[in-house]
Amino acid sequence: ALGTSEVNLKELVEGYSKFASLGKNVQTSCINKIVDINGKILLKKAISGDDIAMCELGASYYLGVNGCEKNIILYIKWLEESSKYHNPLGLYLLGNYYETNQMFKKAFSSYYESAHLNYPSSMYCLGKCYLYGLGCKQNIEEGKKWLKIAAAKNDKASILLLEKIRKNDKLKYYIWLLAIPLLLTNFHMGVAPFYFIILGVYGLECINLKFLWIEPNTNP
Repeated sequence: ALGTSEVNLKELVEGYSKFASLGKNVQTSCINKIVDINGKILLKKAISGDDIAMCELGASYYLGVNGCEKNIILYIKWLEESSKYHNPLGLYLLGNYYETNQMFKKAFSSYYESAHLNYPSSMYCLGKCYLYGLGCKQNIEEGKKWLKIAAAKNDKASILLLEKIRKNDKLKYYIWLLAIPLLLTNFHMGVAPFYFIILGVYGLECINLKFLWIEPNTNP
């Protein structure tokens, strides 16, 4: 472990300037505000190229821990630095940030790289991107494929979403079974009301599942 004497302010500022696109006064101010020795040690590891420390430092700025004041700019900055080292967690967190701010193409790109680095949470998010056409061309089968890969790694969110999709597909199958005789009988008045009741139940169930019929998305 690094001792207090090994954490030199001047060294931190010089190393930090390699990464942060901020003025030197701002850099020094940010570093001075890290009053926790653990935060300064974390910063030293990050500027030395430790991608895990970069993620932890970014999270520290996001949560306001390890002596770091909350700062969303530095949170994103350190996640971006960790992504240059292909850190799957950093890429996943970046994807979350981009998705929350509706920058879907960037979110898709981050999730895609992280998922291919075998990170289950990113596999789930990538699957959702494909399902809904977020930042990419909609591809339902590809979305299901990534959800199944993540579910095989025991990702709870993927398991739940796959179950919702399965129920949705099953309901659609029964609706079509009901539709065939109704079409053949030209919506005989004795049968049509029952059909519309089933359609209503199906609609309510879809709302409950939060997974409605997936329509093609032509503007990803």
